[in-house]
Amino acid sequence: SGVFFGKSRENNTIFELRYGGAHRRLPHPFQYQITLETQQYRDVFDRPASYLRGTAEWKQIFYYKQKSKISLRFFAGYFLQNTHRNRDIQTPYNHLTLNPQGFNDYRFDHLFFARSGADNFFGRQVSQSDGGFKGAFGAAFARSAGNSNNFVFAVNLRADLPKRLPLGLPIKPYFDFGYFDDATPLGEGRPSSEQLLWSGGLALEFFKGGLEFYFPLAHSKTLKNLYCEQGGGSNDSALFCGGNYWKMISWSMRLRFVEPMNLVERLAR
Repeated sequence: SGVFFGKSRENNTIFELRYGGAHRRLPHPFQYQITLETQQYRDVFDRPASYLRGTAEWKQIFYYKQKSKISLRFFAGYFLQNTHRNRDIQTPYNHLTLNPQGFNDYRFDHLFFARSGADNFFGRQVSQSDGGFKGAFGAAFARSAGNSNNFVFAVNLRADLPKRLPLGLPIKPYFDFGYFDDATPLGEGRPSSEQLLWSGGLALEFFKGGLEFYFPLAHSKTLKNLYCEQGGGSNDSALFCGGNYWKMISWSMRLRFVEPMNLVERLAR
């Protein structure tokens, strides 16, 4: 109605236990991280709620020639306890996602120019967290795009081209594969094929991954329907759905802040 009702403040405390390691020796360095996170909060009906979730991430690089590599990332997340596991109510706190965007970033770990997922270029920003998919579909399509209040797992692949392109264009093929479980009442009886998602395309990578642009080319049926609806075209056999391909392009920006413990270690040397 255009009436301003004022502002409110929510103060939530998040507890996290994290363990990680790395093996940097060539030719196949890797790193991993295991995390437990818990929080108590109040849902949209002002009822007490809580969760305990565990996540695991594995990253590894495989060099197939000098300065050319294939990057692998594996992510899995599961709610060991979730008061909203079987409720048809989702908040940023009580779900994992395959396609992370600003509205999923409840801890404000990343910098977003349009956290609500506005229908413009800035609203198509994604983050390489959780499932690491590159789709920017917005909160309205979160359930179909891979949100789960139970568990998700994903595999993200990216490769350097074997030969340098003209003008040194930093183009890298990518492929994402994952599964999410919809445990809400609306998800009961949902076909597994709708929860098994994959997508692939080309990425433009600048500043060692600090700024990236994603151009999707092939997708599973569920994601193709979302891309076609987003692009304003019909779901036909055409590569770009006969719509506006510009709306299918997404991007990410990562600022590499120094971890406090890493800074302490450097100062102690």
